This record gives sequence, structure tokens and C-alpha cells, in this order.
Amino acid sequence: MGVVLTVKSIYFDLIYKGVDPWKPFTQDTEKLGLRKRCCGQRDDFTIPKKIIETEDVKSEVNTSSFVYGEIKYLPFAKVLKTCRPKKADNFYDLGSGAGKGVFTAALSCNFKKVTGVEYLPSLTKLSNMVLKRYSKKIKPKLSLNKQKQKIEFVNSDILKFDCSDADMIYIASTTFNQPLMDDIAEHIKKVRPGAVILTLTDSLPQRIFRLSGKIKMATSWDSSTTVYIYKRRWKILSKEPKKKVIGEPKTFKKIFQYANENYKNSFYHQALKYYDKALRVKKNRLVYFNRALTHLCLNNPKKALNDVNYILKKPVWLRDKRFLSDALYLRALAYDKMGVNPQKTIETIDLSLSANPWNRRVKQFRKNFYKKLKD
Repeated sequence: MGVVLTVKSIYFDLIYKGVDPWKPFTQDTEKLGLRKRCCGQRDDFTIPKKIIETEDVKSEVNTSSFVYGEIKYLPFAKVLKTCRPKKADNFYDLGSGAGKGVFTAALSCNFKKVTGVEYLPSLTKLSNMVLKRYSKKIKPKLSLNKQKQKIEFVNSDILKFDCSDADMIYIASTTFNQPLMDDIAEHIKKVRPGAVILTLTDSLPQRIFRLSGKIKMATSWDSSTTVYIYKRRWKILSKEPKKKVIGEPKTFKKIFQYANENYKNSFYHQALKYYDKALRVKKNRLVYFNRALTHLCLNNPKKALNDVNYILKKPVWLRDKRFLSDALYLRALAYDKMGVNPQKTIETIDLSLSANPWNRRVKQFRKNFYKKLKD
């Protein structure tokens, strides 16, 4: 099986050679007036979730759901194999992006139909372009069963698309908030009993979907993302089953990890609570840094600036020039959000780059900042 997965991985790399989903993602988010965020290699904060923030929100659309990140072929293929799909099963990827989850499912498993549903039209167009490449170059080399397999990409709102015939659904829900997850759960509850739902957050109602397991998977934004495996209950319960009460984390390490997990899943207020608790146990530069980042996500730039200024007053914490550059970057972000004198922001950006001239996200921020000044 390992050799087969590796060969299919080569096919996967071939169809995505030269494909960059960031450009169409940027085009669509700009048309919608949204913040552009990217999970993964384009940014490198010190906690698992990475973001790039380029402009203010101009729409009432839930922007936290428009954060781009990608699966990797082999880790995701192993997750799918763990669920033991059958030959006649239908697979759906809700929020399919550039289609990597869809092609991983198609290549690694014998699904009858594999469907990707994506809200952004440019990403759907890109996925269909990759599908043409796949049909021309890869499909003829595969088995007869694979050649009969139906693959499609649909440009639609996942809450309006009918996926009631699904046997397995994947939702990359790392940044989806709870109201959106509740709406998705209500929408997909029409699937058959026993259908498998894979999510990246522990937030589906257990009166409808039973949590049957967890598995770790490497992604573009984290080397150890937790995948939650749910199964549609045979009978929907009238109320939520009682969850086991887990004691509050007590050690600094556990509290800090718990805070980072909450941040990663966009539970910013909860993350803030545990960063505060961690600092009561131990003064630590990473906790202050991550708390400042959380304040920025909650649109509290003054509080973020207080944390950053505290870090910059501790010379012993600034021996690592890369960390110094990141801290100054957060200060520049806070200045920008507060609308202070642009010259002050520019000076802070220059200081950040003098500490680490190779800091790509600072260079990108400087480019976007100057562009905003010209506009």
C-alpha cells in the first residue's frame, strides 16, 4: 500500500506542478472586499495558526472562513484510508479550494463520485483546469475503476449545495466559527446514518454526529493538525449527550498549549483567558507575543501594543534577532490598526528588517503599506 500511495503521490505532484492557488484566492477575496489570510508557507508566526492580514474588512461575510490552507497528499490519504471507504461511496470536500483534497480522495481511494464545493469562483476555475490536466495526463494510466470515477467541482455556497448522498464529507474547518459549524451540521444532517464526517475542529453537535475518533495529520499550516472523525448517528438524540469533564490545565506547559489550541481554532476570547493564566504562572516572551497577536485578531491594537512594548523592554528576550524582528512587526501592525502617524509605522518596519532582512512577511507588509499610502 505504501508503494501505491507513493506512486499516486507522484501523479498528484504532476497535476499540481506550477499551480499557485494564492493568486486566484487573492483576486476573489479582493472582489468581495475581504481580508486575505493564508495558512501555511507564506507566513511563519510562532504558534500553529499563521495569518497574513492585508486590509480591513469591507463586507459582512464571515471572513474567518476565508483563510487559505492546503492538505498534503500522503497524510490526507492515510486519514482517508483509516476511515475504510467502500467502492460505491461518494466523497464531498466542502470548501475544496484548489481541489487538492478532491484529487487525493480520487487517487488514494475507490470512491464512485468525488465532488469539491467551493464558494470562490476563481478557485473553482483553477480546480477545473487541474481536472482537465488530470483527465488528459493521469487518468489513462489508472485502473478501469479509476477511469469510471466521476470527479467534479462546483462553485456554490456549501450551505446551499445538496450533498445528501454523501458517504464521506471533509470540512477544513480550522477557522470556521461555531455559528457557521452549527449551520453546516444542520445542513448535512440529511446524509445517511453511518456517513463519515471529517473536520478540523471538535464542534459538530454530538446529538447528530458521534465523535468516533481523532487522528493527527500534517498540513500546510501545522505539522500536527487534529482531524476529528464523526459518524452520523442512526437516531438523532433529543439533546446533547453529557461530555466528560476534563480538569483545567495546571502546569505552564499545558496552559500554554491549551491557549494555542484555542487560538488555532479561532476561539480568541478563550485563548486570551489561558494566555492570561499562563502569564500568572510564568512570565514568558512567547506568551506575551501570542497574546499580542490574539489582541490584534480581536481588534484591540492598544492592548497588543502594550504586550509588544513589554517584550521590547526585556533585552534578554531579544537576543534572537528573528524574534526581535517579529515583535517589531507586531508593533507595526498595531500602529497601523491604531491609525498612528504612518512615519512611525515605517520606522518600525525598517527596524524589523534591520533585525532580520529576510523576514518575508515584513517585506510583504511593507509593500502593502506603501501601496495603501499611495491609494
